[in-house]
Amino acid sequence: MLDPEFQIETDRLILRRFCNDDLDQLVSIMGNWDVTQWLSKNVPFPYTRKDGEEFIEIERADFMKADKINFSVIEKASMKCIGSFKLFSMSDEECEIGYCIGTDFWGKGYANEMTGAVISWLKERGEVKRLTAQTASENIGSRKLLERQGFIHLGTPPSTVARCGHGTSCSEYYVRDL
Repeated sequence: MLDPEFQIETDRLILRRFCNDDLDQLVSIMGNWDVTQWLSKNVPFPYTRKDGEEFIEIERADFMKADKINFSVIEKASMKCIGSFKLFSMSDEECEIGYCIGTDFWGKGYANEMTGAVISWLKERGEVKRLTAQTASENIGSRKLLERQGFIHLGTPPSTVARCGHGTSCSEYYVRDL
């Protein structure tokens, strides 16, 4: 169980539980096809305010249980949500990650900063031993990020983890030991 006030802080970011103040930014980020096209088919598009409200409610409850944790990524300079970082199963030694950042924040090192911070926190906790990630072969930014963070490309995801409904959109599988 995580304290509802738990957060991870970096030089430029705060990763914390989603709250209602994140709703407008979340809807804006997820309502942008340039972001959503790379996410699980479980993410609706177009993304509505109702979708965002339901998402925040679910993610807040999961955060408290600390089984699935989805951090709202807050830029300190603006104190606005700029994306999310999800840990899909904290109850296993192996945990899949997923993330997204609003297009206004691409190319600024935020994704690298948040990923490194989460990896450091997971190492300190010591429960998760291996991270996995799936991405599209065309998502060069995500592939480069994973490789910079020490993930190894293992080819096509095994059928046991290809659960997102993307098919070829999640054609690349990465792992990293902690």
